[in-house]
Amino acid sequence: MYLLRKCEWSCLLLLSIMILSCEESSSPEVEKTAGGLIRSELIHNYSAEEMGQLLAMLGIPDPPSVQTSFRAVKLIYYSPDVEGEMQRLSGAIIFPVDDLEHPVLSMQHGTVTRRDEVASVDPLNSSAGITALLTASLGYITLVPDYAGYGDSNDHHPYMHGELLANSVIDMIRAAQRYCDEEDLKRNDQLFLGGYSEGGYATLATQQLMETDYPDEFNLTAVAPMAGPYDLQATARLVLEGSEYTWPAYIGFMFVAYDQIYGLKNLDQVFVAPYNEQITAMYSGNLSFFEINNQLPVGIENLIRSEFRESFLEGTEHVYSDKFIENSLLNLQPNAPLRFIHGTQDATVPYSVAVATVNALVDGGAENVELIGIPGATHETAGMPAVMEMLAWFSTFDSQFGTNLIPI
Repeated sequence: MYLLRKCEWSCLLLLSIMILSCEESSSPEVEKTAGGLIRSELIHNYSAEEMGQLLAMLGIPDPPSVQTSFRAVKLIYYSPDVEGEMQRLSGAIIFPVDDLEHPVLSMQHGTVTRRDEVASVDPLNSSAGITALLTASLGYITLVPDYAGYGDSNDHHPYMHGELLANSVIDMIRAAQRYCDEEDLKRNDQLFLGGYSEGGYATLATQQLMETDYPDEFNLTAVAPMAGPYDLQATARLVLEGSEYTWPAYIGFMFVAYDQIYGLKNLDQVFVAPYNEQITAMYSGNLSFFEINNQLPVGIENLIRSEFRESFLEGTEHVYSDKFIENSLLNLQPNAPLRFIHGTQDATVPYSVAVATVNALVDGGAENVELIGIPGATHETAGMPAVMEMLAWFSTFDSQFGTNLIPI
């Protein structure tokens, strides 16, 4: 799920002449533990003039006045895979080059299927990377984790798997902290999380894991998940109840990823022929989301076996349903203030999913949580308005975070 569709950025081809540096630094001895920084590689140095021109070309509403230069760097770090073994992941850190103290923002990207469509390859390859250029220009040290399966990782991508996505984000933050210490990048005590679509789901999963398992290590300032399918079971039901779904590539990704993560080997029971045999190969990291989507039918009955669909909707299917329920994010008791942002006309991840998620959290006792709807916006058009809403909210917090909470 893209924050901003790549077709909107055809003008970015003009920037292809940018030369990426291959400068690299590494430590001679890297401890093979979660968040261990293996090495860093310079992606690009942006002058103040170049950054200003770039923001203007991207159509950023009221682009900020840029006064300093910026640097984009790839970080390669360790994070556990599904078996708990350490794997190498990558991500980008983009920051102002100055002597000021800056807050840290981890920006989680939405659905992509090509391995190179991530910010660590080029910030302009990724909607979250483009957003990171904006947030860096506003003074944030911005991180964009690639997740497993992208950038330097050749593993399967754990699509919509809460713990694996959260670990990749948390370990990126740890690696970035080490990088900042090594490079003497000054940080204040603020740590923000944001993300759109899959990135919204990954953001909420990260908050849950941080506050549950690492309360003494991380102190979140504020969290803004945007347009995510936080209740995976409910989202799947809404999709399978319909006769058509415009973006069948999302359906395929969910089932293929869970089949791989849990070793289910059950796709023959989910997809009709010939997709049952073809669909796994589509998500090998070589095809774009649109290339996959164009190979799949929008008619649900032409993609999903009727027997599977009926049992799923009746509640008698448990192979995938139980895993979707296990990875839904409805039991969080947030400590940091939490603001969901979602387009009210979103048909890809229905707005009702966000409403039900917030209601479930509030019913469970959550206090620092609310939902902001982007009126009339779809999944494809809500991206930039949601980001601007997120940034406006983040700007209300100062170093004494917790005094600016916005009540429900």
